[in-house]
Amino acid sequence: MVTIINGEIVQDNDPRAQEFRNRERRPEQSRGQSQQQGTYRQSPQGQQGGSIFDQLNHRLLDAGFPRWNLGQNVVEPIVSVALILALLFFGFRGFILVGVVWFFLQQGRQR
Repeated sequence: MVTIINGEIVQDNDPRAQEFRNRERRPEQSRGQSQQQGTYRQSPQGQQGGSIFDQLNHRLLDAGFPRWNLGQNVVEPIVSVALILALLFFGFRGFILVGVVWFFLQQGRQR
């Protein structure tokens, strides 16, 4: 049997093929590293994966928006921006709505 590494056909007994197979099996391998098929590519900021909200939250953190604590819960910058936008567009009712949704999401994560 053979292994294809970077477009090169390598026999299974070759040390490069053995190292390649071991590297793919390691659970601590980060998703940002290139793999054989190029499934994951490293983004310029070094972040990969996650939802669009995770990526936006990371960009807000990089821009200097702080995390803050509300009791034992950490409020991420994306939530702070959502609260501000809800307050601007919908007034106090929108602010309360975002707060209630955030509270229920935090309760679901703790279980």
